[in-house]
Amino acid sequence: MYAVGALESDLTAAAGSILALDGRAVLSHRTAATTWGIVPARPGDPIQVTLLDARSNGRLGVEVHRQALETKDIRTRHDLQLTAPARTIRDLAATVPHELDHAINEAQIRRLVTPRELRNLLALPQSGVRALRDAIDGEPQMTRSEAERKLLSLIKQAGLPTPRTNVKVAGHEVDLHWPHHDLVVEFDGWTYHSTRAAFERDRRRDAELQLAGQRVMRVTHRQLSGEPIPLIARCAAALAAPGRAPAPLVN
Repeated sequence: MYAVGALESDLTAAAGSILALDGRAVLSHRTAATTWGIVPARPGDPIQVTLLDARSNGRLGVEVHRQALETKDIRTRHDLQLTAPARTIRDLAATVPHELDHAINEAQIRRLVTPRELRNLLALPQSGVRALRDAIDGEPQMTRSEAERKLLSLIKQAGLPTPRTNVKVAGHEVDLHWPHHDLVVEFDGWTYHSTRAAFERDRRRDAELQLAGQRVMRVTHRQLSGEPIPLIARCAAALAAPGRAPAPLVN
C-alpha cells in the first residue's frame, strides 16, 4: 500500500495492513491493545492481525495470527476493525502476559470491559489462563489492619522511621503518615477501590493532600505480598527525599 500526501498518523501502518489484506483481517493482540489505548505503543513493533479468511497470506511487516473469531469478538474503532477489548486481553494473556496488569487496569478505567467479561475469560480454554487468573483474581485477601501490620514490620526490619497510623491529615484519615517528611502512604485494596466512584474519590483525596503539602504514595496488597523488597525500597527513597522538616532516617 502507498500513502500519497501528508497522511501519516499513528494509525497509518495499521490501516495499510488491513487494506493490504483486502479487508480479510482485523487488528489483534498488541496492535489492537494500543489502538484501544490500554498498552503503550512501541516503535518498531510489527502490526498484528488475525485473519478472517484462512486462505489469505501475510504481508511483509505484518504478524499474522490464525484463530477463530466470533462476531462478538470484533469491533470498530477509528474506522478500523479490531478485536473487542475482552478478546484483546485474552490474546495478550497468551502472548505478553507481563503486560496484563496494565492492560486490564486501563481497560477498566476506560470502561472498555466489565468485571463479568473479565471473569468469563477464565472459563475459556486458552493458553495464558494462569497469567490471566493471577491478573484478575490475584488480589490477596488481606484486611487494612493486616496490611498495616505487615508494612510496619517491613519498615521496622529496614530500620526506617516509624510512621503514625490512622491519623487525620488535611481533614482525611490516612493509613500511614511521616509528619517530618510530609509523606502519606495509603493502601489500595481492589475490593474497595475498583469502582468508578472509588477511583474519583481517591483522586480528589490525593489532590487535597498534595495541596496541603503532602506526598502521597499508594501501595497495593499485591505489592505488599509479592514485591516487599522493591516496595520498602520505594518507601526508603521517599523518606530520603527532603520534606518540610527533614529528620534523621533512624528511629
